[in-house]
Amino acid sequence: MALPLIKRLGTVFAVALALRVAASLWLNLAPAWMQPTFFVVTADSATYREAALGILAGQGYRLSGSEEAASSVAPLFSYFLAGVYATVGSSPLTVSLVHSLIDAGTAVLLVLIVGTCFARRDGPTDVGFLAGMIYAVFPFSVFCAPRVLKEALAVFLTVLSAGLWIRLLRCTSWNAARGWSLASGLALGLGTLMRFFNGILFLTVVACDVALVARRARGPWLLRQERLFGSMVLSTHGPMRYLDNEVARTRLELVTMMMERAESNDLLPECLTQLQAAIKLLNPLGAGAELARARELMKRAVAMKKGTG
Repeated sequence: MALPLIKRLGTVFAVALALRVAASLWLNLAPAWMQPTFFVVTADSATYREAALGILAGQGYRLSGSEEAASSVAPLFSYFLAGVYATVGSSPLTVSLVHSLIDAGTAVLLVLIVGTCFARRDGPTDVGFLAGMIYAVFPFSVFCAPRVLKEALAVFLTVLSAGLWIRLLRCTSWNAARGWSLASGLALGLGTLMRFFNGILFLTVVACDVALVARRARGPWLLRQERLFGSMVLSTHGPMRYLDNEVARTRLELVTMMMERAESNDLLPECLTQLQAAIKLLNPLGAGAELARARELMKRAVAMKKGTG
């Protein structure tokens, strides 16, 4: 007989939290000779801590004093750390315990999500409880949660976003769907700012034109990137910086063909418009050659227009 939902959730949460708190205490307080080679604080942790302390000092989001350098690192975890430091302290053990609480919440979310997806018509099923319990006791999850890294919160936001999308798909009214759409989109956005390349982001890239969506929804992070680089590139690190560049390369190919076929200045205004859009899109950190090509085409187009004017 299946346990009542509240008992299943409470059991999974208690087991997950107890194991993660025990791991946090062990990894932070035990003598070095008793600890595994699984460090709580890493080189990446130092980067996040530096950014968090800068935020608390009123310097904004920077690394080594540079806003540009910070653009390659997803910002949300550093802001999260700044909040933890300001409220409960800045020791690694404090962060580990907060992470333990969040990761135990992930196990609870799995109970709800898997239980919803595999629920039987004749009553509740224990498959959600089983999924949550597996995550609760999975050694990798237990020992990853205490680390001063973004994984614990990133996984929570990713799982939360998936759960909200599943709830959205089950909506039967437009008013309810709008609320769940907003919630799921918010979770996805926060997850993206926590870890640029989480699994749901990859699915979103495949499913829709991220560049178009980004330009229609100008959030604070994208506006910051546009101010720094002249383009709303999500990140200056990894494949995300190439999304706008691909759109711009397509424009350049179009302009090249238009200029080759232009016998008068009729097409030149459109060429100039396309070139201006391409130059705005191109990110010099990932498309230096294309940017130089666009500027050269711009000079040629202007010269052609003057010659036919």
